[in-house]
Amino acid sequence: MRLHKRFVPVIVTLASLLVIFAGCSLIGSKPKATVPARKVTISKKAAASMEKKLQSWNKVGANSYRLTVTESEVTSYFHHKLSGKNLPMANATVWFEADAIYLRGDIQLENTALHGTVVTKLSPFVKDGHLQVRIEEAYLGSLPLPSQIRSALTDALNSALASGSGEELKVKEVQVSQGTLVVTVGK
Repeated sequence: MRLHKRFVPVIVTLASLLVIFAGCSLIGSKPKATVPARKVTISKKAAASMEKKLQSWNKVGANSYRLTVTESEVTSYFHHKLSGKNLPMANATVWFEADAIYLRGDIQLENTALHGTVVTKLSPFVKDGHLQVRIEEAYLGSLPLPSQIRSALTDALNSALASGSGEELKVKEVQVSQGTLVVTVGK
């Protein structure tokens, strides 16, 4: 799997720090973080449903639109539509819980022996009309990422989320419940 070029310096620095402080053998071990116990179904039909929803949000009110997606749709989209697209993660699974998003996937640094399973817990929120997230927990293998690294990754992710959204529509609300994510945007 090839990494997107802008992710390489961050991931190489992070991996180097982890190797220096913890040793290579811990990175590939099983994560200590927990994800919801339920199985997320992966299908081409769910991936197609996600793609269709991304192209046409539901109108709710005069100037508002809503996107409602399931963890199956998002996970299937990762597997069927984004695999091989230079993402730093493979075999991604997404779970939606009350006010939290869990993500587990495998990463491998290109041209290195470093690889492992990443598990994160994200809390989404709206700030100044933009979708934002807070990384509550993050593990690479059995190693918890320090709060300073989580903070830096959160800042980078939120900057990308803010710059990727248009100025015409603002995010009004984000709701996460078991199995479902709902995002409402409007003028």
